[in-house]
Amino acid sequence: GKFNLVGRKIADINFKKVELNISKNEYLEKAIMYKSITGNIVIEVTPMNPILRVVANNGMNYYVSDQWKFMPMSPRYTKKVILITGDITNIVHADNSRDSAFNIELKQLANFVEKNKFWTSMIDQIHIEQGNKIILITSVLEPTIIFGKVDENMERKFKKIEVFLNKCLPIIQNNKYEALDITFKNQVLGIKKQTKNL
Repeated sequence: GKFNLVGRKIADINFKKVELNISKNEYLEKAIMYKSITGNIVIEVTPMNPILRVVANNGMNYYVSDQWKFMPMSPRYTKKVILITGDITNIVHADNSRDSAFNIELKQLANFVEKNKFWTSMIDQIHIEQGNKIILITSVLEPTIIFGKVDENMERKFKKIEVFLNKCLPIIQNNKYEALDITFKNQVLGIKKQTKNL
């Protein structure tokens, strides 16, 4: 192709143009190209680091990087990351202001979980219902955690549920609860499973 560098004089190479062409790769964060003191061409590339995988009800299936950029799925690449599923569209670029505001909430939530060892090990999936209802699906609980809004109380809510889980996990795991609701900042509500009469 036109960016084949083999056999060309270094003086004839447009470094910026080559950098730009390499940077178009959807799996790279950036590319820097320079000439070393010994006269070699050095190309440094920074790969994107996925922190989320989105599998939406509308069929969209992609990764999101730690820089909150879109990464397409690849048959050659898989990484265990938190899964976001459900009633969402493009969480990197919203189509409207309601989705845009919710994307900011999701970004805060995902960044908090990704930087917190306890919650990274606990949360397997973030499920979205009705466009903005956040449900956390964990690796150790059958009941889900109904999270509510992401706001200035988010970290306090996470701390409250962490303390609650550490104290009450055996009680919760006896399968009598369908969900734990932490929508309201000062309480943890246990929602009992509905017994169906046949």
